[in-house]
Amino acid sequence: NRVCVLVSDKTSSHLPVTEVNPVRSIHSVLRKYMTEIFGSDLPPHRPQGVLNVELKTSTPKGELDGLCLTIFVPVRKALEEVPLIDKYSWIELSKATGEELVSRMNKNMIVPLNVIR
Repeated sequence: NRVCVLVSDKTSSHLPVTEVNPVRSIHSVLRKYMTEIFGSDLPPHRPQGVLNVELKTSTPKGELDGLCLTIFVPVRKALEEVPLIDKYSWIELSKATGEELVSRMNKNMIVPLNVIR
């Protein structure tokens, strides 16, 4: 199977980015953002967890600090069956990169996201 990554084509190709609302859960923000990307008919998916965390600090302290969470959300449907809003597209990864990404799901190499209802 080929492994593809969703990218935003708004200006130049990059991973999709959104802000996290401090009074909402990451899951609710993720659901809202995925609805923006895929429309109201979301494809079968499951947030696997946090793949990467980046922190930016600034001088003076606190003025431009930021945190970036890279969240891994596999979509379990053929790409041809997943409609996208026009400013997004899929790019196919090389076989080696795709295998490396998929291996992270099997080796507990991500911090899991658990939804508490």
